[in-house]
Parts: sequence; C-alpha cells; structure tokens
Amino acid sequence: MSAPHARSRVRKDDDEIIIDPVYHALSRINGDINRMTKPQLQHHLNSNGLNEKGVKEVLMKRLKNYYKKQKLHMKPSYVEGMQHYPYLVVLDYEATCEQQNPQDYLHEIIEFPAVLIDTTSTERVDVFHSYCKPALNPQLSEFCTSLTGIQQSDVDSAPDFTTVFNNFETWMKKHDLFAPRKCAFVTDGPWDFSRFLNIQCCLSEIKYPRWAKKWINLKKVYGNFYKLKKPKMMDMLSNIGLEFEGRHHCGMDDATNLSRIVQRMLDDGAIFQFNERLNSGKLEVISEKEKALLSSYDDANADVTEATAVLTTNLNHLHL
Repeated sequence: MSAPHARSRVRKDDDEIIIDPVYHALSRINGDINRMTKPQLQHHLNSNGLNEKGVKEVLMKRLKNYYKKQKLHMKPSYVEGMQHYPYLVVLDYEATCEQQNPQDYLHEIIEFPAVLIDTTSTERVDVFHSYCKPALNPQLSEFCTSLTGIQQSDVDSAPDFTTVFNNFETWMKKHDLFAPRKCAFVTDGPWDFSRFLNIQCCLSEIKYPRWAKKWINLKKVYGNFYKLKKPKMMDMLSNIGLEFEGRHHCGMDDATNLSRIVQRMLDDGAIFQFNERLNSGKLEVISEKEKALLSSYDDANADVTEATAVLTTNLNHLHL
C-alpha cells in the first residue's frame, strides 16, 4: 500500500529557504499519520507487513519510522543503521531485602543476569547468569525468597560476588565488549549501577568498573521515543503489544523481558545512547550507612560523587 498522501512543495524564489523535498514529504506523511485512528494505523502497518500490536502512540511511531526509512533511502547520503553501539547488554540485578528494610540496611547482589543484543540484527547473542553468595546477610529473608524466587540453596552453593564479577568480565572479553564503543549497558532505571553495584563493589573491595560508569536508562529512552510517561516494566511491555514471560523479580526473567522491549524498540527505530552516569552529582543512596560506606572507601577504588565525598565517617565505625 502506498504511503499517506504527501503533496509536492512548489519551489519558491532563490532568496527563500528551500526545504529538502524528502524531509518535506516526511513532514506531510507524519501529519497524515497524526490524524489517523488506531484502526487506520493498524491497517497501514498490516499492509506493509509490520507489527500492529501496541497502543496508538507506539503504532504512530512505528509507522512514521517505516516511512522515514523508505524516504531517506532516496537520499544519496543516507547510510543504513544509526546505532551508536554494535551491542547492548541488558542487565537487572536482584539483591537481598527485607519486607521492611531496617534504616541502615545494606543490599547485596545475589543474582547477576545479563543479555547481549546485536543492534544490527536485533537478535539475542548470548546470556550471562549467576547467583552470588551474600556475606553480610547470608540467610535470605522469607520475603526475599518469596519476591525473587531465589532459594537459600541457590545462594549457599553460589560463588561470592568477586568471583561472579570476574566471571562476568571474562564473558565480556569473550565477546570483545571492552573494545571502545563496542557496547553499552541498559538498565531499568538508575538503581542497578548507581546503588547496587556501587555498594557491592565497596563491600567486596572491588574497584568500580569503568564499563559501569555510564549506562542507558531504558525508562527514559522508552518515554522519549514513544512519547509516553516512563512506566513500569509491565506497562512498557503491554504498550508495545508484549506480555511478560516468566516470573517478575526473577533477575534472569526480568533481564530477558527488558531485552524483549529493547529488541522491539530497535525494530521500531529507537536510537540507544548513554543518558545516565555515575558521577553526575546524584547518587541513588538512601541510608546514612550507605553514604558512610561510599565516603570511607578509597577514592582510587570507588567512584564517589560530591554528594557523598563530603562525608568522612569511617567504615570501621559501621559495625557491619
């Protein structure tokens, strides 16, 4: 089926700005798409062999991107593919928790899952997964087990975080992910890196990794691309016509479903680039104990923001 009607623009005098005819046609097409009903959008998508599932805002974006690619192919300077990184690593930690976390509770990472996605093919390339044995709170709470599905036996038989961390970096090396601009990490919000990994590296006395100092907050990319509010994972899935698969708060299942969102967004034309960083002046820290832990750790081995660097409480006084 042909594109929505795009009227040709009459050329004006030489002293006036001449709009590129390709972009002018796209502007007309986008205007037509903006006026379509949801059934009309689904009809056009179906006619062009595109996925017709999702809320109206998603369908509009999908159809606009389809015609954008078609029109830009007409330009000699057009280059297929605009992604900043060949690979994306979708990551979602699970950590120890209580139903009512004590004021100075320190979360420890107990599940480390990651999904590697090729941004050109949008296919899943590989996965990494491991449980981690906690040290401060080796006995999981009933609430934690009920929430995450992680059993006591899973963490009892698991390696410590340092070993898992080293195994993960070995996995990264296998895929050459340390090469410049080879990959970017995608998380469901700021917590995984700015709080959980940051705290865990301090507890395990591991130098905070360079690869985790910048990341892509999926909620922000999703909201900006589809012009929707930054929703929770279940809403992100349903908005684009997907259903959650597996168990919510199981780290591997969450990472897998987040990767499905990323894959659908890549298909729809979303561009992924860093939008958050650790040293941006805002660290996701809740308790004074966390602040003290970060501030007391050697600056050479941990990234400490200005917000936490002014605190001088010694780690030895925390009675861990």
